Amino acid sequence: MKFLSSYGCNYTRIWDYQDTGSRIKKAPHMMCQDSSAMWDYIFESAAKYGFYISFVLNPHGELSTSIDPSFDRSIWNKINGGYIDNAEDFFNDENCIGAFKTYVRYIVSRWGNSEYVMTWEICNEIDHAYGPT
Repeated sequence: MKFLSSYGCNYTRIWDYQDTGSRIKKAPHMMCQDSSAMWDYIFESAAKYGFYISFVLNPHGELSTSIDPSFDRSIWNKINGGYIDNAEDFFNDENCIGAFKTYVRYIVSRWGNSEYVMTWEICNEIDHAYGPT
């Protein structure tokens, strides 16, 4: 953010994505405190450099088997300890809904008071989730 702010930038979009090592959700009902501490640093940097953040809670790849597919590695997938066999079931499975609500409550409780959150995205590019239509 320091580098970008030197060029007049003040916005970034950040995904809580499983392949970055920054994942806040370690499992459907478990948060990773090491990653949460890293996100604290991100929000501190946003405040320091005047950056606004679009926080993407669920990248579409986790719910996709075709476009940027990563459902096979998703915490929601049963083979990884999740609740569903198919990405299509994410928005209908009661366990997924409950676990996702817990995750959102955690995120909003921890960073919801930041004036540097510009937007919350429940799922980005939802039209790419599930596969071809």
